[in-house]
Amino acid sequence: MKYIFEQDYLVKKEDCTDSAHMNLSRLQSVLVSAATAQCKKYGMGLDDLIKNGFTWVISKIRIRINKLPKLGDKIKVQTWPIDSGKLVFDRDFAVLYKDETIAKASSRWCVIDIKTRKPVGKKFVFSFDNNEVTDSQISDPFSQRIDNFDLVSEDVHLVSNKEIDINNHLNNARYFEIAQLALDGISPDFSRVREVFVHFKREAVLGEKIGLLVGKNGNTYVVLGAKSENVDIFLFNAKFDDV
Repeated sequence: MKYIFEQDYLVKKEDCTDSAHMNLSRLQSVLVSAATAQCKKYGMGLDDLIKNGFTWVISKIRIRINKLPKLGDKIKVQTWPIDSGKLVFDRDFAVLYKDETIAKASSRWCVIDIKTRKPVGKKFVFSFDNNEVTDSQISDPFSQRIDNFDLVSEDVHLVSNKEIDINNHLNNARYFEIAQLALDGISPDFSRVREVFVHFKREAVLGEKIGLLVGKNGNTYVVLGAKSENVDIFLFNAKFDDV
């Protein structure tokens, strides 16, 4: 049986869009907060790693949404580790509202050396029995192709000091916000989003310019953030309902 960590959250005004639906960036942050809390419980929290010269880095996340939480909703976030490879830590999530699963997610993480910025592998492991981890609830959660999208240049984002996190790179939630701004007026309203995938390909640092390329295929929209033609920083993919 998989080990499940649970954390309650009340959706507040600052979490929401004008339509009173929860922002994707805030939803992602709430998921990360639950993951962080479980890691801390087992001595693998961010503070525990940093004092030894290491840190957590999320590389990919896919969120499938039945219904976005709304202002005033009391949601429950569940998270648990997934059996994964030698260099990565996979983790799943479920978001519940009144006992109904309204969203689920799969994520991929690694532990890196703060100085070298290189993965250190599973030098640190969770103290879970083997039968407490399981397969991901989302089949093939981390693959994503964009060769069927015609990308056009939309904007350039300059990374500012207020966007930098404790790891001295662009805060993960900001990738969601930057991508949504790039799609403003192009995509449907994000209250209709049913799936979002983000691949954090490379760390973006203070003062870096990120070129934003956008594309559309049916009801799916992508934003590719790139430092140059051959250096991608992130990929954002959002799929909307057909209404």
